[in-house]
Amino acid sequence: MRGADPNKRGEDWPVCMAVRNPPILKRILNVLAEPRAFKGVIERAVAADQLESVKLLLAAGVSVEDKNGGVFSPLTTALRENHREIVRFLVDPNGGGADVNAPGEHLPVVKALRRFHGEDTAMLEVLLEHGADPNKMYRGWNGIFQAVENGELEVLQILKDKGGGFDLDAKDEMGRTAIEMASQRGWDEGVQILREGRRKQ
Repeated sequence: MRGADPNKRGEDWPVCMAVRNPPILKRILNVLAEPRAFKGVIERAVAADQLESVKLLLAAGVSVEDKNGGVFSPLTTALRENHREIVRFLVDPNGGGADVNAPGEHLPVVKALRRFHGEDTAMLEVLLEHGADPNKMYRGWNGIFQAVENGELEVLQILKDKGGGFDLDAKDEMGRTAIEMASQRGWDEGVQILREGRRKQ
């Protein structure tokens, strides 16, 4: 960096633009006084599908939970964009160590379910293996409600088998339980799986 000031903003902050090019990012991080001052920079690296940039930023002390605009977390962005290698790295305790139950624009398990369109369930299962709680509520919604809304029997079965049981007393933002939602849709198989998977008190 021959005299360039990484603390001067042009179109955007240099560190934010550099996430697309890890070698340049590395050079900027070497001279940047405080990388944590640039909110959402890891989320931008995730959106750019640059795992190496994510690693560089974490090594520079930027938080894996740092949100872009106060809303979009690195983990939920990786799920939304289907950046599977980055998802696996972020949730790995020896990698990013992201909290699989911390909301971004949605809870990670809800984001994984909204991203699911009949393809494999690998990302959902990665979250569950790392402790994601499909019963956790955020803004009147949780993973169980999302699974019922999706109407995917296979997904509901995975949540039953790997998600620690269903809290059937929880209510969505409209005051409905998961069983009421499934019943209103005439989804008898879903109601049966929900009842079989009731969380033990």
